Amino acid sequence: MAIRGSFTTLSIGRNSLLAHRTALDSVGHNLANAGVEGYTRQRAHYSPLPGSSSAIGSLGSGVRIDTIQRMGHSLVERRLDQDASDQNEAQARLNFLSQIEVVYTDESWGISTGMTAFFNSFRDLSRNPGSMVQRAEVVARAGDLSRRFQTAADRIESLRSDLDAELSAHASEITQLSATVADLNREILDIESEAGVANDLRDQRQRVVRRIAELVQIRSHTDAQGHVIVQMSSGHTLVSGRRSGILSTRSNPNNNGLASIIYTDADGTKPADVTDAVIGGELGGKLNARDQVTNQILNQLDGLAFSLVEAVNNQHRAGFGLAVGGNPPTDQQNFFSALAGVPGAAQSIEIDPAVLADASLVAASSTANGSPGNNENALALAAIEEATVINGSRPHDYWSDQVRRVGDQVARAKRDSDNYDARMEQSTALREALSGVSVDEELAELVKVQTSFEASAKVITTADEMLQAILNMKR
Repeated sequence: MAIRGSFTTLSIGRNSLLAHRTALDSVGHNLANAGVEGYTRQRAHYSPLPGSSSAIGSLGSGVRIDTIQRMGHSLVERRLDQDASDQNEAQARLNFLSQIEVVYTDESWGISTGMTAFFNSFRDLSRNPGSMVQRAEVVARAGDLSRRFQTAADRIESLRSDLDAELSAHASEITQLSATVADLNREILDIESEAGVANDLRDQRQRVVRRIAELVQIRSHTDAQGHVIVQMSSGHTLVSGRRSGILSTRSNPNNNGLASIIYTDADGTKPADVTDAVIGGELGGKLNARDQVTNQILNQLDGLAFSLVEAVNNQHRAGFGLAVGGNPPTDQQNFFSALAGVPGAAQSIEIDPAVLADASLVAASSTANGSPGNNENALALAAIEEATVINGSRPHDYWSDQVRRVGDQVARAKRDSDNYDARMEQSTALREALSGVSVDEELAELVKVQTSFEASAKVITTADEMLQAILNMKR
């Protein structure tokens, strides 16, 4: 009995050594990954081995490691997904608006500067209405103003085109990431269905889901089989078990050829245009900037250009140019080419070809009598600068209001970005406190495991010495 009892003690010591060595491996793995972003702390869980019966009752058989638990918190991870989506959407909007602000505040191409020079040229002409030099200056200032409108519109359109070009890459990345999550779902289930542990793969899967959330707002949960299900906020499923959907882009002729976001399910059927349903993340932020912010800004710029052209043309047609070569002075002449409508006006504004070819057609006089007549129409044209010709506002006031609006949007986007950055930092800190690796905590755990390991080794040594003593008694 004594010999059998000593072997039992050896077995208990052996089981304890194996358990503590596994726990030591877990602690070492945590310390090795302390600097890895998104790594979730793992902890070995002990449980007593089933006891054996004896004359005095059940005696313990030692300890074992039941599982290596991943110390993750799904609610915190979902909160981080949402914060990541909001943060990246706000940053995308801020980046775009900051570039738009440069267009509006660049004085070298500023609309306000161009309008001032244009209307001043009419005032200069009023002082000498017969001067071809002053008339040529009016045409030159008009050309400069036209280029300023065109340049502003072209730069905004260029920024919109750059955003549009990036959408395809984002859609493709979301598709690839979704396929990766589906593959990880399969791999994790295959490993864990055989009583294995796939904690590191679960971390990898969460990192991929987080990247999807950075690109587009999602909802995610884990089903009964342990698969992560990922859906866009619109309800379109990106990942379902081992299957994944597809996002792609397609040129939309109804939106100036800009890209639409197309969702196709895992079966490759029922493709649907989900452009209007995509929100959040870089993709949602850029779609909003492309279709909402840009359209609003261009509409305001086009509105100013159209109203200005209409006001100048209306007044110019009421005046008379110079009488040249015995011909009577011309009236009813547009100064700018007539515009078809407000959309695209800023890019289309240009001097009427006849006026561009012959500055004598500039209508400075309000009468056909004599040549050059009077300067009243030149003064009337100059007075448009102070007239409420667009939505009850003067041209400069309307433009200043646009500049202020853009500045307000940039400031608001900056505040949103800062707020989401702070919220992301708070959520990340919470995750680190609950699931991250604390080096100090792991070192304390290391000492604890080491002490237990040494104690188990001492049990084996003591049991061995007892066994040797018993064997020596038999000799």
